[in-house]
Amino acid sequence: LEVRALMRILLRFLRSDAHELVGNGVRLRVLGDTSCLPEPAQRHLRALVARSRRNDAIDLCLALSYGGREEIAAAAAVAARAARAGILEPEELTPERFRAFMAHPAVPDPDLVVRTSGEMRLSNFLLWQAAYSELVVLDCLWPEFDEEQLLEALARFAGRERRFGKTSKQIKCAGTPEASAGTGTADGGDSAAIEDVATELPEDEEACLSLSAIEALQAAALE
Repeated sequence: LEVRALMRILLRFLRSDAHELVGNGVRLRVLGDTSCLPEPAQRHLRALVARSRRNDAIDLCLALSYGGREEIAAAAAVAARAARAGILEPEELTPERFRAFMAHPAVPDPDLVVRTSGEMRLSNFLLWQAAYSELVVLDCLWPEFDEEQLLEALARFAGRERRFGKTSKQIKCAGTPEASAGTGTADGGDSAAIEDVATELPEDEEACLSLSAIEALQAAALE
């Protein structure tokens, strides 16, 4: 019953807000196994993703039928296929190169993850991307999350010291850490790794990566 209600909300959103999203320059990206969704939802999602593909004002990432472990396992499977095809040497697999096999490698990691309902866990959400994200837990339920709650989360975030795996002393000595020093964004070396893998894709069907990974790699290489 709950799932059917959520699917109705999703369809209503896709039908009523699509024009506004596209008009405001929003690019929709979808995380998760959308093949599990009802066919009407899949159809509207594909249409909106296609319509918003060239927008660049802001990215809206929608997680549907998504799991962080499943996302990492899928990326590992694609990397294994690349190694078997001779595209990737296992010894050369770094976190940056592995990122190229994720569904949306060009999307930066979140600086802030807000968890509602007072639960002190990530619940299998963005396990790879949230490695250095700041976590703010609020007692309100998700439907109650409003501007006041958002401002509270941002205020807490503003009081945090972003260390990215370093100590406070190291941060003070080095100054502001660069994005490449652990945030996992798609700048610098990550983009190079993505482009390297994307340009080496074979054409034969058996050795090719999954369609979603190919599209993500090609899109990332063009950005």
